[in-house]
Amino acid sequence: MMKKSFIQISDSHIDDDKLVMGVDSQANLGAVVNMISDQNYDVLLISGDLAHNGTLESYQKLRKILNPIETKIYVLPGNHDDLSNLSQIFNQSSLCNFIIGCWEVITIDSVQVGKVSGRLNDEQLHSLSQQISSSSAKYIALCLHHPPVSMQSDWDDEMSLENPDDLFAVIDQFNNIKAVMWG
Repeated sequence: MMKKSFIQISDSHIDDDKLVMGVDSQANLGAVVNMISDQNYDVLLISGDLAHNGTLESYQKLRKILNPIETKIYVLPGNHDDLSNLSQIFNQSSLCNFIIGCWEVITIDSVQVGKVSGRLNDEQLHSLSQQISSSSAKYIALCLHHPPVSMQSDWDDEMSLENPDDLFAVIDQFNNIKAVMWG
């Protein structure tokens, strides 16, 4: 079997303006795109906060910066993203789970509208359990935007998943979940 790989990035915070909190996020993402353009990978996963203000213009700028990427791009929203605008630039097939080799990567939308912290409601947790149960993949990786563990930083921990124990209760039911990613 041929080796498969993907690259995960997050928090590009592309804005209508060039500078976001004094940082040129467009130039930073452009540098990342240039760096990974030389790499051999099958999928790019962007796990939240693609935009800083969630405007349609910010996602158009993001898409333009990502133009050199020739592989499939999957995205999931973060607390700075506007799902409606994000969906206009990245179609529904970009906002879903994907198979890579013997792995299925299940993306989880942990965003709470109007809050910086994340949360998974009962319906999402039930759906996640069903997705894992019905997966034929040998291994499963879960990906969400909000950290499900303490980052040992008051600033970061305020933006974490509010109910990580509920997520871990689902994870504990399955032996094929081999990775949990966030960012």
